Amino acid sequence: MSTGNLDFEQFRVFLEKACGILLGENKQYLVSSRLNKLMEQQGIKSLGELVQRIQTQPRSGLREMVVDAMTTNETLWFRGSLEEQGVARSDQGGPRPALADLVGGVLVGSGTVFAVDVDR
Repeated sequence: MSTGNLDFEQFRVFLEKACGILLGENKQYLVSSRLNKLMEQQGIKSLGELVQRIQTQPRSGLREMVVDAMTTNETLWFRGSLEEQGVARSDQGGPRPALADLVGGVLVGSGTVFAVDVDR
């Protein structure tokens, strides 16, 4: 495994512990696109250095900036109306979902969409 792959694996572990996101092994492009600007602004050259700095400087705010950058726009798909999303409500003749169907991180039950925004 190359140094870059080890750095990415270290970052994947950090992100899962920090906010519960499980990144696939093929998501380097996503991490790069989300963090390049932040890393450049902070003078950080690798994901390994980023994780190390977060661990050694926990009060710097860097952890929060990284989590924000990695989670931005992840829930955009459900911010519109149900009709815009093509989701039929049960009171409009649509199928009634099971009480605990989990669809894309949103709990759907009894024709209502519930979402939770967790901070930390």
